[in-house]
Amino acid sequence: MDTVSYMDMFGLNQKQLNVLYAIELAVAEKDAAVALKGAKKHWTEKVRWIRHWRELLEETGEVHFYPELEIPYMIQRCDDGINRIWFYLVMMEASLFTPYFPFAADKGDKDAQKENQEYAKLKYTPQTGYLEELARNSGLMDPSYIKRFQKAYQQARFRISGGVKNVALGGLSVIAAAGVAAAAAGVFAGPIAVALVGSNFAGFSGAALVSASLAYLGGGAIAAGGTGMAGGVAAIVGGGAILGAAGGGAMVSAVGAISKNFPDLMLTQTAKLDVVMREILLNSQADVQNAQLVMSRLKEQIHELQRQLDEMKLNREHDRKTMDALKKTLQYLREAYQDMNRFQSSYAMGRAAKQ
Repeated sequence: MDTVSYMDMFGLNQKQLNVLYAIELAVAEKDAAVALKGAKKHWTEKVRWIRHWRELLEETGEVHFYPELEIPYMIQRCDDGINRIWFYLVMMEASLFTPYFPFAADKGDKDAQKENQEYAKLKYTPQTGYLEELARNSGLMDPSYIKRFQKAYQQARFRISGGVKNVALGGLSVIAAAGVAAAAAGVFAGPIAVALVGSNFAGFSGAALVSASLAYLGGGAIAAGGTGMAGGVAAIVGGGAILGAAGGGAMVSAVGAISKNFPDLMLTQTAKLDVVMREILLNSQADVQNAQLVMSRLKEQIHELQRQLDEMKLNREHDRKTMDALKKTLQYLREAYQDMNRFQSSYAMGRAAKQ
C-alpha cells in the first residue's frame, strides 16, 4: 500500500476503538466466568475490577461498550475492504491485554488501597481460543496470528529488556504504584492529560486522573484528544505512541513524560512496535515502505530523547531518578531499533532470494 501517515498506521477511530474495548471486556468477563464455574476463588474481585475499569472508560464519554454478540457485526461495519491494519492492531492489543492491574489511590483511601491489594492477587488466563474464533469468523485475519502476536511480543520484550522477566504482560502493575506521585508532579496535568486520556478528562487531577490514564493505557490505547480520524476520537495503539504518532506538541510532551517516568511502560510499547513491524507490516502486509518509515521515525525519537537527556545533564534540572528512567527508556528504544533493523534486513534478503 502507499505510504500513510502515522495516524493512519497506528490510529483507531471511535468505532474501531470501541471494538477494541468491547473485545477486551469480553475476554475479561470470560476469564471471570471461569472463576465462577470453578471454586469461585477471586470471582467477586474480578467482577469488581471489571466494573471499575468499564466505568472509568465510560466516564470519558468517548468509549461505548458494544454487547459481545454485536462485536462481529461492528467489526464488519468498520471494515472498508481496503486497509485492514486497524483490525490486526485491535486483535494484537486484545491478545496482549492483561486485566486486574491496580488503580491509583489517595493515601487516605484505605478501601481503594485494600482493593488494589486484592487485584494484585488475581490471575488472568488469556482467552486465546475466543480471539482465534473471532478472527476466523471475521474473515479479515488468519486466526494463527493471535498466538503469533503473543509469542512475538514475549520474545521482543525479552530481547529488548536484556532478559528481564518480571515485567507484567500489560506493563501497568509496575507503574500504578507510582501513579499518585506522578500526578502530583504534574506528569498527567494539562495538555499531557488530554493527549493521554482525551479532552473529557482534562479537568481531572490526582488519583482520579491517574486511574483514568491507567484504564486507557491498560487497554493498549492512548487517546489523542479532541476529534481525530473520521471525526471520531483518535486512539494510538500498537506502540505507535513512542513515535509521537498523533503529532502536535501535546503528544510529544506526553511521550516525553512517559519516557522520563515510566520506562517499563515504554518497554511494553516498544515491544508492541516490534511486533507490529514484524508480524503486521512485513509478514502480513509485505509493506516494506511503511516499515522503513517506522524505523526512520523511531531513530528520530531516539535522537530527540537523547537530546533531552543531554540537556538535563547540562542544566542539572532533574533528579537522578528521572534521568535514570530516561536512560532506561533510551536503552530499550536502541535495543528495539537494532532488533527491528536485523529483522527488516533478513526480510529484505528473503524477498530478494525469492524473486
